[in-house]
Amino acid sequence: MDIQLWKEKAVLWYGWASQAFMLCNLLLYVACWIVAGGPVGPVGYIGWLNHCCQWKG
Repeated sequence: MDIQLWKEKAVLWYGWASQAFMLCNLLLYVACWIVAGGPVGPVGYIGWLNHCCQWKG
């Protein structure tokens, strides 16, 4: 395959991946907002993500 085609595919995949990442991040923020019962700042959001990542069940 030619290099230009690979570059175009890489740009398309990067665009899709960055949009998916932003959507997931937004959904996580909304979930944090719902659990907290109101708006949360960046520090509260990062703390909530840290808590969720360490949750053992």
